[in-house]
Amino acid sequence: YRFPSPRNVGQLLWEKAKDFLERAFTIIFLATIAIWFLQTFDFGLNVVEEGQGSMLSILAGLISPVFAPLGFGDWRVTSALITGVMAKESVVSTLSILFGSTEAIVASMSLLTALVFLVFCLLYTPCVAALAAVRRELGGKWMLVVTFGQLILAWVVALMVRLLGQLCVSLGLNAPTVVVGIVVVFVACWALIRSVGKKRAGRGACGSACGSCTLECTD
Repeated sequence: YRFPSPRNVGQLLWEKAKDFLERAFTIIFLATIAIWFLQTFDFGLNVVEEGQGSMLSILAGLISPVFAPLGFGDWRVTSALITGVMAKESVVSTLSILFGSTEAIVASMSLLTALVFLVFCLLYTPCVAALAAVRRELGGKWMLVVTFGQLILAWVVALMVRLLGQLCVSLGLNAPTVVVGIVVVFVACWALIRSVGKKRAGRGACGSACGSCTLECTD
């Protein structure tokens, strides 16, 4: 073995970076144009102000009922989630533009709704750059699996947080207790899933004769 020369390392890095940019940039560029176009024009191709009446707001209004069980069925919040697919940082800026001020955003959401919204933003479909990388490495099929799989996962987990929060509020628990309770529940779920995964991995390591094996598998 010997260390590669700086020239070889640099050439390999350039080839990989160039290949990624050529493939990923195409998706990012097209997605940027699409979001800008939907946010700027209405269906009559007239320029709109502040997003009201734009194609994006109308499409977001159609999707908003999906998020109503989570507590944020407002089309402005849905628009922010759509632009967040471009970059998660866009969620905050879009909310600021559509609501007009931080005070308006705070007034539109309770503490529990804000927590549910943050959980959803944390887990839902990653940005276009990440999706482009997945497509580059694993193919278009897995990119779709990641896109919709994480979207469904985020919706389910956010709904669980909301239901748990509503239960805690109905029992008269204060906000810090609700947050701590939610964290404890998810840590317990994570530990349970990890334990099951270890057991399955241990059984798979026994070989193909697991069906006739009389020994007890251990972690």
